[in-house]
Amino acid sequence: DDVVGLEHLKYIHLNDSKHECGTNKDEHAHIGEGHIGEAGMERILNHPDLVDVPLALETPTEDGKSFAWNIDRVRELRHD
Repeated sequence: DDVVGLEHLKYIHLNDSKHECGTNKDEHAHIGEGHIGEAGMERILNHPDLVDVPLALETPTEDGKSFAWNIDRVRELRHD
């Protein structure tokens, strides 16, 4: 917030990560199943300054879990 400013945030590209922060690898995991995890996703999805920011979901589908599955996970973790 201090560097960019929340007023400039137009949307959130949301996915979990198969790799730890700082590895410079961009492989997506299902919501709540990667290194960000359920607790991290809950914090992001319920942060008072972020709840009205649109989400762009980019998650894997090759393992049989669909985008719909990940959308349901977002709904489960968001405390509307």
